[in-house]
Amino acid sequence: MVSEENAKQLLHELVKSISTLIFGSFEEVGEVTFEDKETEEKYNRYIALADEGKINDAENALYGDRDLENQEDLRTALRFYDYINQYTNEYLEKCDYSRVEIKDGMDSVLQEFGYNGFDGIDALNEYF
Repeated sequence: MVSEENAKQLLHELVKSISTLIFGSFEEVGEVTFEDKETEEKYNRYIALADEGKINDAENALYGDRDLENQEDLRTALRFYDYINQYTNEYLEKCDYSRVEIKDGMDSVLQEFGYNGFDGIDALNEYF
């Protein structure tokens, strides 16, 4: 098992790499820009819920709102998982969530959008 900081860094670097491969770029959490107002509003709603301790509700909304034909929804999901990855393990546990669920959520959303075979995600299993 790796330290909290190392786990956070591994997941962040994975999001960064995947985003760069799929979209050609990556934006750090504080530098995120959106193609349209609707996407920005959805993202801000997910983040607000997560910040209120309702990470599972935020994730459910994310999955309920997604359009598998819209790549911006995939980018938003990856941004969401990168954002909640910044939380401490203590906060995640308080919210009935875990870093493993962040990894699994990323893997699930990538597969739903047709991106399979990111061995980096499966390789993280040995660390969690």
